[in-house]
Amino acid sequence: MRKNIIITIKKVIIKIIKINIKQMIRYNFYYQIKEHGAKEIFAVKHCVRPKATKVYKHLIKLLEKKKVCSIGYNTTQNNE
Repeated sequence: MRKNIIITIKKVIIKIIKINIKQMIRYNFYYQIKEHGAKEIFAVKHCVRPKATKVYKHLIKLLEKKKVCSIGYNTTQNNE
């Protein structure tokens, strides 16, 4: 009985992990040095909340120090 419960719990945990992995989206984080310049890709990251990443926070610091003109992120299509 107890062994069956443990196996069931493991199956539920595996399903939850698979669902969370599918919700992660691939983002390109970029910056621009000049106002109308090209967008330079800073990093590519899989995440759920891009504004909560260290990459985005580092870009914010660069913007505050006026080392870059603009920052941002966009999604990319993932063929999985």
